[in-house]
Amino acid sequence: MTIISCSNCGQPMDASDSFCGQCGTKLVQDFNNVQWVGGPIGEPLSYINISPSGEITLYAKTTAEAKLALKELKLKKKEYSLQKRQIKEQQRIIRAEYTQTVRQRGSKFIGGGGIGRIIRDVQTISRDAKRRDLANQLAPYEQLKQYIEAVIPAIDQMILKVEAAMLANS
Repeated sequence: MTIISCSNCGQPMDASDSFCGQCGTKLVQDFNNVQWVGGPIGEPLSYINISPSGEITLYAKTTAEAKLALKELKLKKKEYSLQKRQIKEQQRIIRAEYTQTVRQRGSKFIGGGGIGRIIRDVQTISRDAKRRDLANQLAPYEQLKQYIEAVIPAIDQMILKVEAAMLANS
């Protein structure tokens, strides 16, 4: 969080504010007067980093930072669990739409000799294409779900390591 001063009245305000809460002046950011709150410049704003490959890096030097990192890990775990639930719901919706389509199209053509065989072959090709489309729609969600399912146990392991380290240092 960065604190800046209003250019009109000097009132301290958050840099993310658009207008001064005191006088209503529009914020003009002067980066020469920015003050960092919560630690010296260069300190991480987050105590954990989760890479795209699922590797978790922890930045905590003191017990107090470890406690904050532990809270952040637990929050990330909840965040990933929520994302997983949303992904499952989206997959359920896609599958329900496909199921509804299958129910509406009816059964394959019966009889008809050679012409019937051609009609059935076209129906089979069409149904296979729709199954392929379903798989292609679900694939990105499935990949993200697998990533999340790999990250959540990694977060659990990191939580255990941090708690063990905190117990050892107390």
